[in-house]
Amino acid sequence: MPRRASGFVVLSASLALAAGGALAGGPSFVRPNGTPFVWDTAMPIVYRTDNGPLSASVAEGAAQSRVLAMFNVWQDVPSAAISYTRAGFIDNAGAFTDGDVNTLAEYNAVLGDCEAGVQSPVIYDADAAIHIALGKDETSVIGFAGICGPDIGSGQISSGHVVMNGLFQDDVDTADNPELTTALFDATFIHEFGHFSGLDHSQVNVECA
Repeated sequence: MPRRASGFVVLSASLALAAGGALAGGPSFVRPNGTPFVWDTAMPIVYRTDNGPLSASVAEGAAQSRVLAMFNVWQDVPSAAISYTRAGFIDNAGAFTDGDVNTLAEYNAVLGDCEAGVQSPVIYDADAAIHIALGKDETSVIGFAGICGPDIGSGQISSGHVVMNGLFQDDVDTADNPELTTALFDATFIHEFGHFSGLDHSQVNVECA
């Protein structure tokens, strides 16, 4: 059975990108022989979306449309040979059977599928329950994303996942429940979809950061 590695990158609210562009550095993961892990771009990358709301004020249909637009930013990069297609809603996996990934047990079940290379889920954490259960600060972590199933032998990525914190899009703006504009939230996840696509941050001016 092929050996796999997994990982994710977290982006805090203070690092949200300006809307409208897609910039990236090198690969997130590199094989022992020095070559990067990459998706097979001969065919579209297939992803599946949550069948629950993004937040208390953003329904599933609106979230699905926004996710499509985010992927399109990367797909439309002139120098890129990558495309994406939605296969439907996230498939049942173990403890997950109700369409809406909203508990830690359901998240772990779907993540297991991702790590096995079975599916690439985009998860809407409407009330930040998953972030909280994972020990993340739900008031500063907008979400996270990364690749789940890189195969060391072939060097190909087979799956990735994204988790979006809906508290930042529920029309409530308090110290315990901060809000972002739609443009800033979506720009953040355009960045995160770069990690889903196998890209790391730029290494330029790291000492300044």
